[in-house]
Amino acid sequence: MLAINGRYDVSKQALVGTIKGLWILSETGSKGWSVEGPSLGGWEVSATLAIPGRLLVGTTHYAYGATIRISDDNGKTWTQPAGQPRYREGQPYKVNRIWELVADPHNLDRIYCGVDEAALFISDDRGESWREVESLTNLPSRPHWRPGAGGLCLHTILPHPTDPKTLWIGISAVGFFRTNDGCASWTALNKTLPALPTGSPDPEAAYCVHRAVVDPANPSSLYMQFHGGVLRSDDAGDTWQPIEDGLPSNFGFPMVVTPGGRVITAPLLDQETRYMKDGILRTYVTDDRGKAWKESSAGLPKDPRFVGVLRCAMAADKKSDVVLFGTTTGELFNSRDAGKNWSQIPGQFQRVLHVSFA
Repeated sequence: MLAINGRYDVSKQALVGTIKGLWILSETGSKGWSVEGPSLGGWEVSATLAIPGRLLVGTTHYAYGATIRISDDNGKTWTQPAGQPRYREGQPYKVNRIWELVADPHNLDRIYCGVDEAALFISDDRGESWREVESLTNLPSRPHWRPGAGGLCLHTILPHPTDPKTLWIGISAVGFFRTNDGCASWTALNKTLPALPTGSPDPEAAYCVHRAVVDPANPSSLYMQFHGGVLRSDDAGDTWQPIEDGLPSNFGFPMVVTPGGRVITAPLLDQETRYMKDGILRTYVTDDRGKAWKESSAGLPKDPRFVGVLRCAMAADKKSDVVLFGTTTGELFNSRDAGKNWSQIPGQFQRVLHVSFA
């Protein structure tokens, strides 16, 4: 594995999944980041997760399909567990891609997995085996779910910070859902979202959620990047209101919230071009829950780049003001002050699909 900037004592670690492998970033205090990789170089790494003593990634290969890989030696070697997220026999659906891996904050042996075609899977043994959440697959609207441009993907999984039985999920192009009883049943939270023509015959399942986040300090507050909308909920997702005034557009993909409550996004010009206004890389922040947005791009390149940031390619550390994102052209940028100032991590990588902090 290649090391950039040398090796130092690790105080923070992040994982970067690209279309050609995984990169492991280790923060080294004032000395910056060390970067190791690529690992799994022949695979798309579309989901990443680090839990104590173990790395898990979702990989996709044009010939071998979608699989979860595990490393217990920080990426030096990988195994493919016999148990994989797969629909139970008789279902007319297929697992095409692993979109998200999220650890349950109340039980780190439990991991949630979101896939295309949209379904939720749970592992209670750190990724060795998986079970389908049949209550979601069995929703009456399920036969009418339709894909967005990126597929029929369950890409957002949000465990409640303090209530172990509550979980939110986002599916493109279907909608947003919440369980309050540990995945036994689900409530659709789409009534006040903008409807979007998807070809679905069910108007209750035609909502293209791009990404959503929950405020860790106030779990009733959620923020959403929609397909043509930036929204906030003050009642745990039951209702939504637009908060897009001050942004250059309401179309984009990534959205994160820092421990201090700052929300960060990276709007695109529009759904046709899918790059940023004037081709300039910009991020925007709000510190008042969306009442006012301001550009916060100090340190980002000012020359035209015509890039985007994918929905899972920006992450905020849960215990600090460190934020990290990657672009569609393989550049990595980090901030140590919750998006006020940015710096580029040395190196040019592949198209960034997923970023997560350990």
